[in-house]
Amino acid sequence: MPIVETAEDAIMMADDFLSRYYTWKHPLTARNNGDSWTVLFDVGAVATRKIKMKVDCASGKILEFVGLDYPETTEGMEAGDSDN
Repeated sequence: MPIVETAEDAIMMADDFLSRYYTWKHPLTARNNGDSWTVLFDVGAVATRKIKMKVDCASGKILEFVGLDYPETTEGMEAGDSDN
């Protein structure tokens, strides 16, 4: 019997994993792929930062963990700075 049977189960497994690395996280979608679930989370407290995770149905293990839209860094820039 699979450990991860519903979208709620997949989100819970992914959320448990993300809790180690992020304090703010919000599930966006969960899609069943047959033998795994693809779960999309927003982990950005201020700006949107999406993470796609693949959760194995049989074991509940995280098979894939990918950041999708990390903006370019603005570290060291002051307000009013420009690229030209």
